Parts: sequence; C-alpha cells; structure tokens
Amino acid sequence: TLTDVSSLKENWWGASGQMKMVSSITLPELYKMKSVKEVTFMKIDTEGCEYEIISQIKKLETFQIPIVLQFEYGGGCEKKTKKGGWDEEYFMSTIKSLEVLAELGYRSGLIFENASDNPKYFEFDVSLVFDSLFMDNFVWGNIIAFKEVKPELTQLISKKIRK
Repeated sequence: TLTDVSSLKENWWGASGQMKMVSSITLPELYKMKSVKEVTFMKIDTEGCEYEIISQIKKLETFQIPIVLQFEYGGGCEKKTKKGGWDEEYFMSTIKSLEVLAELGYRSGLIFENASDNPKYFEFDVSLVFDSLFMDNFVWGNIIAFKEVKPELTQLISKKIRK
C-alpha cells in the first residue's frame, strides 16, 4: 500500500482498501465560504478525482475561473497497460477534464510527463483529439492549462525545464 496515493475512489490503483469517512464540500461552496473573487492558479491532485472537481468549475462565475489550472493524470504503470491511472474510467476522466477546459475557453496547455524530458505544448482546438496527446509509454504527469495563448510563456517554461 502506498500512503501518498489515498483516494476517494476505492478502486484507485494505490488505495489500501481501508475506508475512512471524510467531510467534503463542492468547489462553488468553497468559493462562497472563503469569498473567493478570482483565482490566478489552481492545482488539483486528488488521486483519481480530478474530473469531479474540474467539472464543477463550470458552475463558477466567469471571473472566478482560474487563469492557469494544473492537474495530474495517469499513474501506477504505462498507458499501454490500460491499468492503474490508465484504466478506462480514469483515462476517460482525464479526457473529459480536457473537454471541460476547452468548453470553458482554455486556449493552450503543457503536458509534463514523467517519462519524457520535454514538456509537450498544445492548443485547445475543436478538432484536437485529446487521446492523441498521450503516448503509450506515458506513466504519469501534470497538465497545465492556460486561459490565454501565451507562447512566449510556454516557451520560457520549456527552456527552463530542459536546462
């Protein structure tokens, strides 16, 4: 059992099978409770529950949508095995998360894959098949989505990472 991959999903690849009740609130409730007006950056790493949170962003006011959003994908093994974080349920959640971000007007993104030295830049586009962003040897990583296309920013990030 891996203690750092606890999840609300009992079938998550790293879950121990031990259950504990926890209280939770929705993202809109959190924004209201904390009087959140705007968010520049949001990171979501919830061990298989990223889509459940990302889908709630649609319920926020336009000005409350994060300008930059980062979330984790995959985990446990390579994509080609279709197990762990690449199981159909979890991989489709990653794809659905990207579709929601496209609907919300996110324009570009970077994929930081653990199995690769170079981040992969992409632009959200209606013709983009999100499945094609993930190679068979991918294991896990993070996607950073930007509301605005800022090639100079993504190029700067890429250059710093390569060094």
